[in-house]
Amino acid sequence: MVDPVRFNVYVTAREGRLDEFKRVAKEWIAGNAKRPEILSYEWFFDREDGSKCQVMEIYESGDALLAQLEQASGGEEPDYPYVMTRLEVCGNISPALRKRLDAGSSPITYYDHFDGFTR
Repeated sequence: MVDPVRFNVYVTAREGRLDEFKRVAKEWIAGNAKRPEILSYEWFFDREDGSKCQVMEIYESGDALLAQLEQASGGEEPDYPYVMTRLEVCGNISPALRKRLDAGSSPITYYDHFDGFTR
């Protein structure tokens, strides 16, 4: 891995749509498992009532994340069974990726990579 980017997404299921949300999550997990540029893609639901979720994603690069975002968008905003509440982007990203992320409506915290390793 040369310059991976971690993408942490925090979401809450819309009222009455938790089962649909979990079904969609399973579909996305299965689809993204086939993409080698996505190094990790994990979903975690809270223990309280299961309506809050954190999705932890690791991409091989900022370009891979940008490609994923571009593929996922397109046209009208779908009626997702969740609301995105915040994002965390960890890694050194390009101005193009920052611009794309800043165009969204969720609050974003950016973290530049300082040092460390991933096995």
